[in-house]
Amino acid sequence: MKKIKFYKFIIVLSLLISLAACSNKVSKQKEDAFLKLIPIPMGDMNDEVKLSLPGLERGFYKPKIGEFITLELNNQSNKVIVFPADYGLKMYLYNNEDQTWIIVKNLEKYSPEENKQISPLGEGSLSQLLVSALPGLDKTSNPIDMRVVVIGTIYKDGTPTDKQVGAYTDITIQP
Repeated sequence: MKKIKFYKFIIVLSLLISLAACSNKVSKQKEDAFLKLIPIPMGDMNDEVKLSLPGLERGFYKPKIGEFITLELNNQSNKVIVFPADYGLKMYLYNNEDQTWIIVKNLEKYSPEENKQISPLGEGSLSQLLVSALPGLDKTSNPIDMRVVVIGTIYKDGTPTDKQVGAYTDITIQP
């Protein structure tokens, strides 16, 4: 009897390992496809700036389809970072069948249309901004997983450098 339980355990464990391997392959394909969309190496994303959904860790904020999304953008570096008026914000959905990312239109209109500067971390000034977006999504009865990306430029002595920085976060939009 103990041998049968042991064999069942081994079979279940083997199935779980196989599922995890398949999941990792899909995840790698997903991230490889994402890399083709952004002008910044993946290793540099979420390094100097961080994008997050406020209150997500406590479950307070759950964005819904048709509503504005508010995100926190934090400068994690000792450099001034400047973003375009729309924060270089892009939103994407991943299509598992085609293994491609689909851009989601941002219906938000940013005003005034001027660059947004985030000061270096720890200088007692503004090292955090709130960013809003309005995803152009169709109503559905299922939650939608979406990736939000922002891209800015490092400034030195008031002048833009060639170095772009960016951040992304994955969020779930509720029906």
